[in-house]
Amino acid sequence: MRYIGVHCGHDTSLVVLSASGNVELFAQAERFHPREKKGWALPPVFHAFPGFKVLPDDVVVFVAVNMHQESDLRGYDPKLVQRTTGSFVHDGEIEIPGQYMISHHIAHVFSSWCFRPDDKPRMFIAYDGVGPDANHKALRHYLVGKITSTGFSANYDSVDIASSIPVGGILGYDSAGKAMGLAGYKVDAPKLEWTDENVLKILTMCRHYKPANGIVASTFPCLQEPLNEKNMDFVAGFYKWVIDQIWKGVKGNIEKFNPQNGVVVSGGTSLALELNTKIHDMAGSLVFGPAVNDCGLALGAAVFGYFHRNNKWPQFSSASLMSLQKRLPKVGPQEPELIADKLAEGIVVGLLRGKAEIGPRSLGFRSILANAGDPNNLKLVSQDIKEREFYRPLAPIVTAEQFDRFFDGPKGEYMQYRVMCNEEARRLLPVVVHRDLSSRPQVVYKDKDPWMHRLLVRYGELTGVECLVNTSLNKAGKPICNTYEDAQEDMKGKPVELISIAHPAHRFSHDYEEPKIYA
Repeated sequence: MRYIGVHCGHDTSLVVLSASGNVELFAQAERFHPREKKGWALPPVFHAFPGFKVLPDDVVVFVAVNMHQESDLRGYDPKLVQRTTGSFVHDGEIEIPGQYMISHHIAHVFSSWCFRPDDKPRMFIAYDGVGPDANHKALRHYLVGKITSTGFSANYDSVDIASSIPVGGILGYDSAGKAMGLAGYKVDAPKLEWTDENVLKILTMCRHYKPANGIVASTFPCLQEPLNEKNMDFVAGFYKWVIDQIWKGVKGNIEKFNPQNGVVVSGGTSLALELNTKIHDMAGSLVFGPAVNDCGLALGAAVFGYFHRNNKWPQFSSASLMSLQKRLPKVGPQEPELIADKLAEGIVVGLLRGKAEIGPRSLGFRSILANAGDPNNLKLVSQDIKEREFYRPLAPIVTAEQFDRFFDGPKGEYMQYRVMCNEEARRLLPVVVHRDLSSRPQVVYKDKDPWMHRLLVRYGELTGVECLVNTSLNKAGKPICNTYEDAQEDMKGKPVELISIAHPAHRFSHDYEEPKIYA
């Protein structure tokens, strides 16, 4: 028996858990041919893994955007889960018999919950920019409740949380990554009020946006080109105003439900770093999964299927779960210490290691790594190599042992917190210090990622700092690379040395065990 989660929409994805609860397959359509951001189709996933078949005893769970029927399911809230006896068909090509459908937002919660450190009961908050939650009686953009080792429940008597759709809209539909860049854009961004004058100003700065794939979304405005400092001052102020509105609802729910063991945070808006930091400071603990974008929905669906049949939740500790349809060849040095030597010489490295990360950020598996002490690397890496917008920042990757030397704030494994940079960071690591003196580090622990920890320690022996620039291995408009061929295409003509650590492609077999990622 396997547990299959299916999500179709932007971030279309397919996840298969084995009978023991391990990830057998994690495939996000946009990472495969034709490698388009926000891939909408399931067929590319199946074509990449031709040996995959849905077996008669598999448990298949779909993610539903909205539910219009109530049903009883073993005591679960009927607004969150419903049975289905139909099939999932897309483009007349793929047909999968499904047993259950679950809410979009609760799928986000399960995706984060399976990265929990323990089974203590926690409050959860899922908040997104777009789309209704499981409450079919009202269009809302969040879900609040409680999750434990034995079940979950929603609380609809919660404080309203504002939608983040205005921020996503002004920068381009569903652009969480761009919104993250605004978190540290300027400390003196003007404070705004929601007035008719400001609404008019936003609309005059924007044009209507229609994605190239033909999905009509003309109600979402997109900032006119070219972006400039004057426009971005206003947008950054608008961003800060919207975040303040979201925080009022998040804070109100934490105060109302008074969680004893912290909060599970999920959904696209949880990419707002300052909100995560405030939740951490207020609730003392935050459970956060790497796949907070909608590719995590298929994982959440599969996790529910496993829980429903086994009365326990699976648990994961690495973001390196994206399946490989082609093996990674041996290219360049294979030992982390030798790669650190190159980085210490000033070489920009494009690293491919093991399975790719799930979620929207690089976490040391498909990363561009560079010296964080060379001020020229900000423009070189962000604009010249990746061709990104001028206001987008770069993040650091740092060992847990040297985090406190440079940063003040909570330690996050998935770049989920906004922390402040001290004087030593500003002096030694200028590339990763944002305009408001904040940063969003990925913290590496020796016991969780010994390979990357070894690289950083060796780099520290050579340079004095166990910290590097870490940004995703891709160019603007393309998803994170999965294969070596992807990286060759995206980095063609760029001053980046690609290093690929040999790793086999995925095979479908119940007696096949994936090799360990780490040395």
